[in-house]
Amino acid sequence: MGKTIEKNCKRCGASITVKLSVHKRGFGKFCSRSCSALDRTQREQNFTERTLVSFEEEFEEITRGEG
Repeated sequence: MGKTIEKNCKRCGASITVKLSVHKRGFGKFCSRSCSALDRTQREQNFTERTLVSFEEEFEEITRGEG
């Protein structure tokens, strides 16, 4: 078997064993698909909220005649 490293799950902090080659490719960050999906969903929600706020601010500038 190839070399492995010990890491912590990016979402819940659980200890996981990851192949070194997988780690080098930027994968092996989560202990399960559930943790991966929860992290991805949270990032998508944060992006949507930031985009909505930016749009609302831009819309207000346009309605005031500034944009």
